[in-house]
Amino acid sequence: MNPEKAENSISICRMLPIILAASITILTVTIASAGQDETVVKYNGLFTSKGFDDDGDGRFDCIIVNVGVSVIQAGEYSVSGRLFDSQGDEMRQVLPEKRHLSIGAKMTPLKFYGMNRTGSYYLRNLTLCDEGGKVLDRLDQAYVTDRYFNIDQSPQYANLTGEYLDWGLDTDYDGKYEFLAVDANVEVLFPGEYTLTGYLLSQDEKEIAWAIDSNFLQPGLRTMHLAFDGRPIEESGIDGPYTLGKLFLTGQNLTVKDVKERAYRTGDYSCRDFCSADKSVGEKAVRGKGYGELLLSVNICTTVPVSSGTYSYDLMGINIPPISTPWKVNGSRYGYSYDIPGIFMPAKPNDFAVQASGAKDLNVGLKKLPVPGKNEYTRIWVTSRAKADENGTATAKSDLLSPGNYHAKIFGDAGENVSAVEILMTVEKKLIVNGEFDLRINTSGFPPVKYSIQAEALNGTFELEEISMQV
Repeated sequence: MNPEKAENSISICRMLPIILAASITILTVTIASAGQDETVVKYNGLFTSKGFDDDGDGRFDCIIVNVGVSVIQAGEYSVSGRLFDSQGDEMRQVLPEKRHLSIGAKMTPLKFYGMNRTGSYYLRNLTLCDEGGKVLDRLDQAYVTDRYFNIDQSPQYANLTGEYLDWGLDTDYDGKYEFLAVDANVEVLFPGEYTLTGYLLSQDEKEIAWAIDSNFLQPGLRTMHLAFDGRPIEESGIDGPYTLGKLFLTGQNLTVKDVKERAYRTGDYSCRDFCSADKSVGEKAVRGKGYGELLLSVNICTTVPVSSGTYSYDLMGINIPPISTPWKVNGSRYGYSYDIPGIFMPAKPNDFAVQASGAKDLNVGLKKLPVPGKNEYTRIWVTSRAKADENGTATAKSDLLSPGNYHAKIFGDAGENVSAVEILMTVEKKLIVNGEFDLRINTSGFPPVKYSIQAEALNGTFELEEISMQV
């Protein structure tokens, strides 16, 4: 063999292990790169759609499109898209949320509002992203829905954005907070009446205070206000921070739009930072004898300071009807009647009215407290917003309140350049008297302000030892 060729062969043999090692390294890098680029989630071509009636009026408020994905690696993913009608008008999608998807075939829902035309809708620009926002899959022309005809062209929709702010509110500048205020940002897609209710909770989930806000909101980013009364905070003896929880955002007919069980943690307040307002505890009497009808009226009048253009007032532990004399109650869809020794109270009138002077509008939120051993649940509702007349007086009224112990919140927007709003609350019941009677009026929960209790003879003859009391 030629010595030169022999030397070359020996060199090649010496280099062969190095070449093989380099090839293996390149192959390993290629395989690793392929593993990294492998799609961890992708669309699988499955789609369904359905109409959804949010407010129970029998018409579809939104279209829900379920998008099928195949998940190879579990993780946090989000899907977004655009939905158009046959004329190219776009519907409004609820902001997509990141969802944890486990391995396998999954369906993820997209919710769209604002249908202006009947028929089918076209899902386009469907984008699938990972937790960091990287696009993993995309379909430009994704899906055509079923045809929909029974649609609501002006639905309600809003959701909580998760942004909150809290502060103590000292309305009389005495160094103590009358309220713990919490602002909650709300994204409103469609205008309407919206109500926000929430609780202030201790660190061990004990309910401390309750608050409610209700207003007509226009589309956009809006703020709703919860003013938690300082009295139950002070009386609880529990220091903060507190949890804003059991937060419900509702629309018309109290249809739920958003729920947050634990929404926010407040600052580090001391319960001693808040004031405990005095309240009346006791009873008054209307006594006498006679035959005929009396109209019983209980009137409570107070003045509420205005802060940032709004007013808020709490009545805690008031009784409806405000009577401590033992009775038997008969309830029906027409109201509640009461049998008391010597007196019969028919179902009508059974009015609870609130009047706000110096206001733009008025809302009344009522929370009926549970009765231990009878019912262990709490009922909450709010009146429709009452607009003020040309004189700046707004009135809200109900005649179907069931008997019980109530926490009432009275709130709204004050008039221009108004520093205080005057609140007048009135409870009325008719008494049919037959002989001697001794009616005890329960003043528990009444504020230490001006109130009056009056009994007016409508007909018949009476000998009244006491017909009216004023404080």
